[in-house]
Amino acid sequence: MSDLADFLNELPESNRYVVEVRNEGLLNEEFYKLLRDKVAALAWVDSSNMPTTEQVTTDLLYVRWEGDRKKVNGTLGKKEADKSEGLRVWAEKIKPDLNGDLQVYGYFGKYYSGYPPSDVNLLLKMLTNGSNSKPLI
Repeated sequence: MSDLADFLNELPESNRYVVEVRNEGLLNEEFYKLLRDKVAALAWVDSSNMPTTEQVTTDLLYVRWEGDRKKVNGTLGKKEADKSEGLRVWAEKIKPDLNGDLQVYGYFGKYYSGYPPSDVNLLLKMLTNGSNSKPLI
């Protein structure tokens, strides 16, 4: 953990940083405190390889919808898996933060449903209640 602390100390303070964890053993209070102290966000990840965490460590929220490479090809140029229920849950989690003090960003990998543009459109529709108003993210 000291390596990460040293690395974060060397980064320019004028930028914002997000740390994505791929070792669930790091998901503990000591790690969250380090990120808070260094003003680095913990990426929330929707992945078959990692548990979901909802720790907020700064005023930036970054969600990475990764998906499962074993279930989705991701190169067919079309939606391969229906993720609407999962996105509904995510929309409920992040919608309260959109009008608060958090800046919310997200990234859809091609293995989430197979076609990231459909995921983005569906999530934006859920977050804006299907209205034609400007999306909040």
